[in-house]
Amino acid sequence: MTAPVIRMAPAGAAALLALLCGAAAGCGYQSCPATHSDLLNVHLVPHTHDDVGWLKTVEQYFYGVHNEVQHAGVQYILDSVVTQLLAEPSRRFVYVEVAFLARWWRQQDESLRSAVRQLVQQGRLEFAGGGWCMGDEATTHYGPAVEQLALGRRFLRRQFGGCGAPRVAWQIDPFGHSRQLAAIFAQHFRPPAPPSPAPDATPGGGRKGGGGGSEPGGGCGRLEGVGQPV
Repeated sequence: MTAPVIRMAPAGAAALLALLCGAAAGCGYQSCPATHSDLLNVHLVPHTHDDVGWLKTVEQYFYGVHNEVQHAGVQYILDSVVTQLLAEPSRRFVYVEVAFLARWWRQQDESLRSAVRQLVQQGRLEFAGGGWCMGDEATTHYGPAVEQLALGRRFLRRQFGGCGAPRVAWQIDPFGHSRQLAAIFAQHFRPPAPPSPAPDATPGGGRKGGGGGSEPGGGCGRLEGVGQPV
């Protein structure tokens, strides 16, 4: 098997490329660095997953208390991630648990909040899942599963707008997966639907097939925070 050849750019060109990649306009997939068909493209996805209460309480996880039980201090993760993203435009990070993000967010001044919003708008800080936590799937009912997703996604939408909407359903820690969560993710983590056709111009007006909602058949909206951002 022939090993792939990776071309190395000169140091100056690499630095310029890093700056250009970091300055990519807009969030979403268009903010990703361009790939090259003649190279081996390696995608590194820096991320973190932090339990919203497990071996320690939520407060102990956040503040880094009782590290003899488990070494974790989520506030320091967020502090260091934001510092490093602001220091180097080519860096990216993926964050998940909104419960810790919201707690950390309340402690920041407006200047740092503005800087974080800019990172999200540039696609350099991205959110996956979007739930208040990475919820259990073994013993939870459908209702609370939807509610915690709505709670987290509502916070992201209100603070970061459309660029804060997660594009990936990421569940790496539950003890198996439930069919109801799979159904929710299949419905809400997908490309936006194409625009609806123009209303039927027949006498009496209105679109064939239903009432007055935005969905076909009308009337049935989505929970705020769970569906696609408006």
